[in-house]
Amino acid sequence: MRTSHWVQPRISILSSSFGFALAFLICCPCVLLSQGTVYVPPAMEELNIPASPAAQGMGGSAAILPSIDATATIDNPAQLGLFSLAHTFGATMLAPKTAWFPSYQYQPYDPRWTLDVSAFNAGFNLADAVSIPVPLSIGLGYARSIFDLGYYLTPPPGAVAFFPPGAYGTHPVARTEIFSLGIGVDYWIRLGFGVNFKHIFEDDYAFDNPSGSVVSSSSAWAHDIGLLLVVPIADIVSRASGRDLDLVKGLSPQLNLSTGYVLANVGREIREPGSTVDAPLPRKARLGLGLEASLKTTLGASDWKLISASIVRQAETDLWHRRADGTVLPYGDGAGAINFLQNVVGGKYTGNVWVRKGWQLELGECVTIRGGSVGIGASEVSYMLDYETRGYSLSLAGLLRAFEYISSTVAGDSWLVFIANHFDLQYSRGTYEISDNPIDGTSFQAFNLVVKGLPWQ
Repeated sequence: MRTSHWVQPRISILSSSFGFALAFLICCPCVLLSQGTVYVPPAMEELNIPASPAAQGMGGSAAILPSIDATATIDNPAQLGLFSLAHTFGATMLAPKTAWFPSYQYQPYDPRWTLDVSAFNAGFNLADAVSIPVPLSIGLGYARSIFDLGYYLTPPPGAVAFFPPGAYGTHPVARTEIFSLGIGVDYWIRLGFGVNFKHIFEDDYAFDNPSGSVVSSSSAWAHDIGLLLVVPIADIVSRASGRDLDLVKGLSPQLNLSTGYVLANVGREIREPGSTVDAPLPRKARLGLGLEASLKTTLGASDWKLISASIVRQAETDLWHRRADGTVLPYGDGAGAINFLQNVVGGKYTGNVWVRKGWQLELGECVTIRGGSVGIGASEVSYMLDYETRGYSLSLAGLLRAFEYISSTVAGDSWLVFIANHFDLQYSRGTYEISDNPIDGTSFQAFNLVVKGLPWQ
């Protein structure tokens, strides 16, 4: 079992640096339990941190609303399937690295925890090359996540310096390489299916040489399976009735319902660095529902979404269980403890079900503002926590599209129209907000480059 002691003998440090860090990792409540007890998390809990800054602004709900952010594939590989229907390439990088728990004071340690993520997606719609009755696409993705868990030191007796002579300890680093495959289908509805293959590494380095000798290490393979369904309600009604739904000429409403499911971190137990017992991987189920309503104009050379509003609810639950004596029970499958009506539709968190809620408002495809919250419940331990999130995105293609509609000069410039139609550069930011908690102010920032369709067509 992992320990919560801050200062430990050398041998204990080696076996518990990962354990302590990950026990404190996701939302900090894991160490804020009643009667001084410590919740024992599974191994590699960092795998469940939502990577997309845009989604972090909506409570971390990255698995349900379709996204062209390459890091969204990490949370639901089916995002890659939908991405590949209309996009050729996407690259997202956190810039700068995310500083974890920025408001926390770590003495006598100096963990300086950081999260660094980069992701790349490539897609191809087979309908662009061959004549097929149903548009079918395939996507390939790669992502890398590095969670630097800082330094864990035992100072010599009487030492007061931050890094006193004679101090010893470890520098744990968690790395994950993710290889993704996605398939998309577009026939009345849009359906994405995807798989992530994860190669996970956890290494303890000597604290004074993080790129040198490894004190202990472990690795494991795991995979995610995801589905994402988008039902374009307004388009279906228009096609079925054989008439446009324009409010006025060139202005039509859009209404899209989306739902998704992810079975994440499927794999066997792993023995973490320095540990003497196997720990379960953090297998998790995600299930959610999203709704987007928008107005689109078709009066220009290309369609332009004037305004869009979305809401999303994403429920999550652990599919691993451990008795009080540390015995790991068989993994669960399916949706686990998630109740679709109560947790997803009703938005209530119960038992060990988390509920992520989010909203976003997009204006002219240029600016998107977001808000959200996370509600956490746990049946195994006595803690509950709510925190809020906020965020925004800026889009270069949206700005060019706006100029195209309002300026005849831009509309007549074929190069600017070409760029707006095929390329986009976005900046997104998402931030945690919770008073008197170390995660307050944790900020995720990323740049996202997207190539839409085949530019030479």
